Amino acid sequence: MESHTLWERNDETASGGRVGVKAAEFEVGAIMRGGVTLTTRVPSDSGQVHPQDGSVVGTLLLDPIEARGLAQLLQEAAEEAEKVGPGLYSD
Repeated sequence: MESHTLWERNDETASGGRVGVKAAEFEVGAIMRGGVTLTTRVPSDSGQVHPQDGSVVGTLLLDPIEARGLAQLLQEAAEEAEKVGPGLYSD
């Protein structure tokens, strides 16, 4: 599924990680839909591969102020994504 980025912010964390938040539009059939992506990079000692399915689990430790900032970025991205049309997984 191809996407087009509408809005993007990235930030470093005090624990050595990085977060990226994007609002994007996706064409699903003939309908444009909005979505939010959250990408994290965690320090090497904070991630592991899940043995049952090969998925990656990462723990990103945040200061309360950083957590509020990330919540605000997610809120802003959601607002931008909603301007596109229905949510990516909405009926």
